[in-house]
This record gives sequence, C-alpha cells and structure tokens, in this order.
Amino acid sequence: MKIKEFLNSLTWFEYILEILSLILVILSIILFVIFWFTAPDIVPIHFNYKGIADGFGSKTTLIILPIITIIFYIGFLILVKFPHLVNLPLSVHKKNAEERDKLAVKVVRIMKPLICALFTFLSWYDLKNISQLENYEEPNTLFIVIMSLFFIAIILCLIFVTIKMKKIKNRGAE
Repeated sequence: MKIKEFLNSLTWFEYILEILSLILVILSIILFVIFWFTAPDIVPIHFNYKGIADGFGSKTTLIILPIITIIFYIGFLILVKFPHLVNLPLSVHKKNAEERDKLAVKVVRIMKPLICALFTFLSWYDLKNISQLENYEEPNTLFIVIMSLFFIAIILCLIFVTIKMKKIKNRGAE
C-alpha cells in the first residue's frame, strides 16, 4: 500500500494517532541528539519507582531508549499490516475474522502512541536529570504521576479490548 492510499484509509482519529506516534519517535531522537553533547561520561541509567536514580552507566547507554522507541514504532507498523499476528485471546472463525482483525488494528494503533510516549518520556526524564546528579535522593512527584498515568491508560486500553472481544465472541456464538 502506498503512503497516499494508507493515509486515505485512516479515520481522523487514526490519522492523529499515527502523526502523534511519529512525532514522539522524532522527539525521542531530537532529545538524544540535543543532550548527547552536554551529557557527562557517567549518567543515570535506572530509576526506582519513586523516580530516584539507582543505577549509573556510560553515556553511550543514552541511545538505548530512542532505539527501543524506534523498534516499537516499526513493530507496530508491521502489526497494522498483519493484524492476524496480534495475539488476542479470541477464537478466530470465518464469522469473526474480519472483525477480530479490525480490533487488532485498533488496539495496535492506540498502543503505538502510548508506548512511544512512554519511552520518549523515559528518555526525556533521564536526559533532563543528567545534570542534577546531586538531586537523585528525593522522590520525583512528576515521575510518579506520569508513570501512573501511562499504566492507567494501558489498563484502560486492555479493558476496552476485553469488552470488544466479548462482543465479538457473543456474535460468533449466535
């Protein structure tokens, strides 16, 4: 499918999700490039649940989160093309195969910006704190709130999928 055909096949909501995902991937790369030149040789590489750095490593580890973001983005692009590869706990029959694939595409399109945003946030959080090594002993409320919101959003997405799967399952039983 060509890019123009792909874009024409999207609803306005799907289009926004696709653009948002791409912007987040680009932002993750830009953040890395901007902070790379000012980063010290030793940087925080792990934060506990309070947002306090508890692991440190080489500056080259800063590239890991943008790479993970890109890998997830590409993986989600592939899954949209092959929705039958999405593992939904739903028996597939001739009656529900098309509906199940549409649900799988919808789930992937919703999860893509969530996951890209999560890793972009983690990159930003790590990079913004590299110059504040002395402040790593205090809990960071922003970190706790944002991470909680990501997990709530992912749980809501899973609830949405579960409800939709029940509807598909019930229609297949008729």
